Amino acid sequence: MMIDRRSRLAFAITFASAVPPIFCLVLTAALAAPAEPSPPPVTPTPEVKPSPVLSPAATPSKAVENSVVKIFATLRLPDPSKPWTKKEPNEITASGTVISGKRILTNAHVVQYASEVQVQANQAGDKLPAVVKAVGPGIDLAILELEDQKFFDSHSPLPFKKSLPDSKEPVMVYGYPTGGASLSITKGIISRIEFTGYSISAQGLRIQIDAAINPGNSGGPAVVNDEIVGLAFSQLQLR
Repeated sequence: MMIDRRSRLAFAITFASAVPPIFCLVLTAALAAPAEPSPPPVTPTPEVKPSPVLSPAATPSKAVENSVVKIFATLRLPDPSKPWTKKEPNEITASGTVISGKRILTNAHVVQYASEVQVQANQAGDKLPAVVKAVGPGIDLAILELEDQKFFDSHSPLPFKKSLPDSKEPVMVYGYPTGGASLSITKGIISRIEFTGYSISAQGLRIQIDAAINPGNSGGPAVVNDEIVGLAFSQLQLR
């Protein structure tokens, strides 16, 4: 899961250096060798530095863009003051991503109380009916399936990263924030990885990044080297 906060994570690395023994051997050989005239000074050749190459994590990927979807949900939340009924319908939009098994992964709060869910691949695509197959409110994850399975023939699943990303590693966040119809891509770095509570009953890993996350980004993937490291699900605001 991804939230927005600027912070730093420090690592301590200990190196076992072999430089002193090598220096002593070179020094001993120099003292035992006969003296020779010093060679003429050589003018050093200026070092040519190669042009910086951006890693795949720092540049948008067409493959990832094709796997990110916009979700339309009609929510009917419970009414605590009238437990026998529900509140008026509320239309929201969010984001999701295609994963293996012809499924779509998003946030639980996006679809938990939805009476209707639709998925759109891009601003020119059709809205396809979706069914909520699983909801995990404690970790804010949900899985959707589409009635039209042909959708997945042209939208490949994104793989999950098999190991934790490194601190300060570039990350790209894809989604459909409120206020626009086109896909939004923001870049940041991973600033903290910690084990913490998602809710009263659930705990897990949480990754903080400094990329911009806005309403509507919920459920959108955060990607490193075209692999999912988490989903955007919350935004912390420093007071």
